[in-house]
Amino acid sequence: MHDFCAISLSDLLTPWDVIEKRLLAAAQADFVVALYNPKSQTRTQQISLAQQLFLKHRLDTPVAIVRSAYRFDEQVTITTLSELLDVSIDMLTVILIGNQSSRTHANWIITPAVTWDLMRNGNPSELVPLLSSQRSNQRSTANF
Repeated sequence: MHDFCAISLSDLLTPWDVIEKRLLAAAQADFVVALYNPKSQTRTQQISLAQQLFLKHRLDTPVAIVRSAYRFDEQVTITTLSELLDVSIDMLTVILIGNQSSRTHANWIITPAVTWDLMRNGNPSELVPLLSSQRSNQRSTANF
């Protein structure tokens, strides 16, 4: 559950069919995915096509939409894959799509390094004692 990939949606240097194959592979492999260059004034459909492709291969997973990261006007919106297009997206936006294990918790998206089945009540801070004693020196969760 700890792998991710980053995919540019810009087709200026990479043909769209190549980008689409990458998106499909990432969606099928259940990667956490960071999409960058998601939309410009002339490229408006790529983010919609990416959303439709991911919805075919995943349940309605959590999504973080980060605009102007680390700038004074940074905006972070936590939503779902189906509601992705309800938020303003432009070239200053990075979109983080969770995988099947990702959950929201207190305005964070958490993707555990273990499955939710190994946690009590789906709470990342309540790992089953056997697992936590075996992995005491490793982190149990990763968040965006």
